[in-house]
Amino acid sequence: MAQPALQLPPTLDAFVDEQVRSGAYPDRDAVIADAVDMLREHTVADEESDEVKLARLNAKLQQGIDSLDRGEGIRVDETTAYVNSVMDRVRARLA
Repeated sequence: MAQPALQLPPTLDAFVDEQVRSGAYPDRDAVIADAVDMLREHTVADEESDEVKLARLNAKLQQGIDSLDRGEGIRVDETTAYVNSVMDRVRARLA
């Protein structure tokens, strides 16, 4: 493997390589670019005023309410069983 342009601590370097090996990313540059994008989004979110954050939250809540109003939700009577079934599907996808 070519020498990376960015020198990372060994644990982070191994993590980046594992992301590429797993097929989650095509190459090291894609992993690092995604990480920087996430950092930028996080930083921008931290800089938003409480009013802006509240407005964004309210918009997302309204999207959820609208979705339920359109009948797109599912009824869950046994939350523990439902969460367990979701976790089983997640584990199966990760295996």
